[in-house]
Amino acid sequence: MLRYPFLITLLIITTPLVAQNLLTDPSFEDYYGCPNSNGQLDSLKHWFTVAESPDYFNVCAAGTIAGIPLNQAGMQFPNMGNGYIGLFTTCQSNLNYREIVAQNLLQPLSIGSQYCFSVFINYAGQYTSFCSSNNLGVKFFTANPKLMNFNDIMNNYCQWKMDTILVDSANWIQYKFSFIADSNYSYIALGNFYDDLNTSFQLLDTNITNKCCSYFFIDDVCLSTDSNQCFNVGFNNYNYSIVNDLVAFPNPSADVFNLIAKKNIREIEIYNLQGQIISNQFQILKKENNKITIQRIDKFLQGVFIAKVKIEGYYISKLISLTN
Repeated sequence: MLRYPFLITLLIITTPLVAQNLLTDPSFEDYYGCPNSNGQLDSLKHWFTVAESPDYFNVCAAGTIAGIPLNQAGMQFPNMGNGYIGLFTTCQSNLNYREIVAQNLLQPLSIGSQYCFSVFINYAGQYTSFCSSNNLGVKFFTANPKLMNFNDIMNNYCQWKMDTILVDSANWIQYKFSFIADSNYSYIALGNFYDDLNTSFQLLDTNITNKCCSYFFIDDVCLSTDSNQCFNVGFNNYNYSIVNDLVAFPNPSADVFNLIAKKNIREIEIYNLQGQIISNQFQILKKENNKITIQRIDKFLQGVFIAKVKIEGYYISKLISLTN
């Protein structure tokens, strides 16, 4: 009779604990109602607005300015799931304009413990922003930032930020870092916490002279004590880009093009710039583990298209140009 309690105790002691993501709804899926306009971040159940009017986009709103893949800010598929958020990090026509989002962590951080953070960011293109900037980052708070004075939030400090200016509007870029908690933080916020004097800008449309506003999409946020929970490509303290994991050639193409990935290709879909699936207008000539050869069926089909490729758990989008 004594052997069974001993066995149960042994199993409890030796079963490894799995660290969890300390964020609820990290990929922006859980909402009260489908968004149908801009500024509806508070449609989400677990995220809330701290400053101005950040946006929520979801495939349920396809055909509206809050839809996916085409919306008021650009054209992009979610990195994972059906939703993502978008926010302005600066707008020079409005001094120190910032859109900031936040949520209450599942549990406060422990002082002295190391945490890993990662986030996927995409520059939204030139539909609404016309320029890009640095300093989009993450900041932790011990109290609800929504109740704080804006100047106390915008104090030119955060735990991590983009030091470089991101201009890639085709792909989701994963950023990651680790840090030691110095307080029992219970809130996390995303945005630009640096004023305009300490933020760098890059104008991307020289025809625009009276407006320079930078806008980004955000998806798949992770915070954990376990690097394997947040970093799907191994742990380091440097930014990681998946842009080069997929190559398309020839591009532009007169008929046939190839997609070669660093890992096995699982799925592929082709869209036009209106966000409509047009995969049935193409045929696969050859498929290997990490290479696929595709040909258009209609030889008169031309223009720019989006190839959305799933590669062992994540997606990469490539613009494909077809000519006659």
